Amino acid sequence: MSYEIALVGNPNSGKSTLFNALTNSCEYIGNWPGITVEKKIGKIRDSDNSLIDLPGIYSLGVLNRDDCYSEEELVARRYLLEDPPDMILNIIDGTCIERSLYLTLQLMELGIPMIVVVNMVDEVEAMGGHIDSAALGSRLGVVCIPISARYGTNLDILLVELDSHRNLSSNTLEYDPIMQNAIDSLYWLIAEFVPKDHPINLYMSLMLSGETHILNELDLPQEVKEESLQIIADFNSNSQNLDGRAFVIISRYKLIDKLTKDIIKKQLPPIFQLDKLLTHRYLAIPIFIFAMLGIFALTFGYVPTLISSYLERFFTIALPNYSHDILMNLGATNWFARLITQGVISNVGLVVAFTPQMVMLFTLMSILEDSGYMARIAFITDRLLKEIGLSGKAIVPMLMGFGCTTPAVMATRTLEGEQNRRIAILITPFMSCSAKIPIYLLFIEIFFKSHRTLVLFSLYILGIFISIIYGALLHKFVIKGDSPPLMLELVPYRMPKMRDVIRHTWHKLEGFIMKAGTIILAMGVLMWLMQNLTPAFEQVNNGASSILGQIGMALSPLLVPIGLGDWRISGALLSGLAAKEAIVGGLTASFGGGLTMALGSALSPVSAYSFMVFTLLYPPCISAIVVMARELKRKRWLVFSIGIHLAIAYMAALIIYQLGSIFFLG
Repeated sequence: MSYEIALVGNPNSGKSTLFNALTNSCEYIGNWPGITVEKKIGKIRDSDNSLIDLPGIYSLGVLNRDDCYSEEELVARRYLLEDPPDMILNIIDGTCIERSLYLTLQLMELGIPMIVVVNMVDEVEAMGGHIDSAALGSRLGVVCIPISARYGTNLDILLVELDSHRNLSSNTLEYDPIMQNAIDSLYWLIAEFVPKDHPINLYMSLMLSGETHILNELDLPQEVKEESLQIIADFNSNSQNLDGRAFVIISRYKLIDKLTKDIIKKQLPPIFQLDKLLTHRYLAIPIFIFAMLGIFALTFGYVPTLISSYLERFFTIALPNYSHDILMNLGATNWFARLITQGVISNVGLVVAFTPQMVMLFTLMSILEDSGYMARIAFITDRLLKEIGLSGKAIVPMLMGFGCTTPAVMATRTLEGEQNRRIAILITPFMSCSAKIPIYLLFIEIFFKSHRTLVLFSLYILGIFISIIYGALLHKFVIKGDSPPLMLELVPYRMPKMRDVIRHTWHKLEGFIMKAGTIILAMGVLMWLMQNLTPAFEQVNNGASSILGQIGMALSPLLVPIGLGDWRISGALLSGLAAKEAIVGGLTASFGGGLTMALGSALSPVSAYSFMVFTLLYPPCISAIVVMARELKRKRWLVFSIGIHLAIAYMAALIIYQLGSIFFLG
């Protein structure tokens, strides 16, 4: 018989790592809160049991103001209450066990068989600490196993326990006398009216926390409902000048202190002294800026640049010429040979040529993420983001936007509050996603060789600056409301494992390679055909009379004020709506052979920078737009977003080109 087991735990508890280890899956592993947004399912190895990876959550109840759930809490809570699993595997972060046990107490109230695993015991021991997991399990009344998901410690023991599916019922929890008396009173009042398969213990603690709507959802006689409300009101009046929610939270932590007394020994390692510097009020942001500058400098290091230059020559000169000769010898027409060599090989090859720099960038960013530093970035940016109605937790999807806008928009589900999520969705596309890197690298190599690092860094900073200004205006005039409080533990610093870094880098690079073999190739062929066919589908020698030329010339007057009046530039920008990497292919198709020389003569450094800024800020690719439409839920917000992106991109490029022309060309 197979069982359904739910994997539940806090963000950053190692949940994704354990899921991968138990199912031999290759899900992405991160080191900041909220990486797991949607439910994932896998078969536990050597078993028919299913493991369901629920979103990382801190609580099943409402902890935020205005009775506002985060999307991750909603997903987990609805599943556990409406379609409960056969067993819960609760993972606890051993480095911050008190924080993790808050959720454990709520899960115990569900009455579902549960196994608790204390993860990261290797890190606790490395800090000179110790956790007596057996004693903790005895006090909780469940099986409690110490593990290290990263290194596979005790996973064989865990697999045996998961397969046995024993009746692991927990002991009765005893809270603070005031809270316990209220719970007992509610129990004797409503127990007979609550179906046996409903988690009455959780219902009662949630009702005392202010979720009185549960009473309306239960089929209770009116007098029972009124007596229940009176018990809750009395509890609030006896809660030592605290509201019921705050008193329940305090009572839970009092119980946690009792449960963990004498079984946990902790000692902070010297490396935590780094936090005094990395989270310093005035030095934290400059340190982060210098860290990013260092990453960009290494991205343009000697080795990646040298390899990239060889790949570019091979894919844009040697291979196309060799392929053209072979095709002609095989009897192909010159037109077809040019389609294959220019529309396919040169197009895709030019994008692939920048892979070495992208590998370097992705690797360095993965190391930064896995080290624990990104949690500090969320902490230090909290004060700044509060000014635009967000919490520091919003930095997570914003930073993910440097990789790809589509999953970054999906990651906003981890944020609390509708207005909070909406602002984050609208500003995230201004982050410079990795799809734009080939465009930057191409233009930087042609126009800004001696200032590579600063030019690339300026584009990233500009995207962040624009997003903050835009978010502040949205918060002030359009989407008003207070920012939610930041609830985030600073995870321990960790030495990134090379295996995980390679996996993360490949995960990011894989999407780029897939696009190169599909969207970029298709757009390159389409753009080449549009550049070589008239509207009547006849071959042309003069590109200006082609389909692409006609479209480009229709758009070019609008782009003259930003220095992009060349019809070939206008046409190439259209391909970016499918995928930003496709712009390079669009330029290759528009300008034909010798792209580097052709661009160098068609644009000045100022107009080249204007082009990069425009591609940075104008609407994201079609996949991101589709996800935005789904997450924003209202079409008017999507239309508003696309219009604003076009307006901001045009205005920014206009200011840069006009001022640049005055100061550098005038």
